[in-house]
Amino acid sequence: MLDLLKDFVCNRNYFVSTNGLKSATKTLNIGVPQGSTLGPLLFLLYINDMCNCSTLLEFTQFADDTTLTASGPHLNELTQSIESELNKVLDWLIANKLIINLTKTHSMLFSNKRCDRKISIRVNNTVLEQKSECKFLGIIVDDQLNWKAHINYISSKISKTIAILRLLKYTFPKHILRTLYMSLIYPYFVYCNVIWGAADKTIVEPLIILQKKAIRIISRVYYTEHTAPLFISLNLLKLSQLYDINCLLFIYRCLYSNKLNSYKDKMFRNSDFHNYNTRNNSDYRLPGSRLKKIRQSYFYKGTELWNKINQTEIPYKPNQSFKSNLAYFKRSIKKKIISNLLFNDTN
Repeated sequence: MLDLLKDFVCNRNYFVSTNGLKSATKTLNIGVPQGSTLGPLLFLLYINDMCNCSTLLEFTQFADDTTLTASGPHLNELTQSIESELNKVLDWLIANKLIINLTKTHSMLFSNKRCDRKISIRVNNTVLEQKSECKFLGIIVDDQLNWKAHINYISSKISKTIAILRLLKYTFPKHILRTLYMSLIYPYFVYCNVIWGAADKTIVEPLIILQKKAIRIISRVYYTEHTAPLFISLNLLKLSQLYDINCLLFIYRCLYSNKLNSYKDKMFRNSDFHNYNTRNNSDYRLPGSRLKKIRQSYFYKGTELWNKINQTEIPYKPNQSFKSNLAYFKRSIKKKIISNLLFNDTN
């Protein structure tokens, strides 16, 4: 097996071809073959130990994109520590014959305090550009964590699709219009909704308005028509309901899968703190926080909603796969949410 991998990456030749002309052939001495199936996996294995070069920085890696995070109470001390740790990362890259693209490397500062939000982080005698927002795996993250930039971005995308939907309003039957909605608009609503869905209502409001426009177009009703019965007839969830169900699915994964143990370890029932019986004995304790952002977060919101569910009705069959149990739970919860049997939604 080792000889097979060695043969795959060693002594390979390459050339450039354009307009029927081929360059001279050269030998590839390092790296993996571009466009190969095994190449990305080998690269991930190659950079797998990068996170071991620093004890302060937390690494989030996806393909060749790496995000480093660090926190501390004092900005100046934190900046100095980050610069010191980044030098260790730079040494690791040099030792492994990799080059950091400093033009694509930026810094961001997240803080709840009212302070000077400017930072200067220097790497290899180059000051990293500080940004107030950046795109991370399809989500625009802003330094205020209010998700306004991301919501504005997907609002502009959805607006264009709604314009197309309006043109096709009387061309296709309702079920085709619904399919177009599910294919072209719905993915924007659900992608990482559990993260940005916690934004303030004033920020999310443009998306709510756009969703109602789309629902009225599909249903072929007047633009002032009340949308609550339309959502039910189309078997679709409102934006706020999508956030609720995604928060519940997150808690379900915490409790019944083995992949979110760091969250599961933070979940305690009221009975864990006292021996006497109370009405809410089996409820999970909500994470304590004075910050509004924490109380709106998926973990807090999910725990709060979970306590409102009849625990005996939560489906979990040990003889079935986790994926099957999760899908059944999602269907049952969706049905109850649409019918307003679980939580009242007035949006």
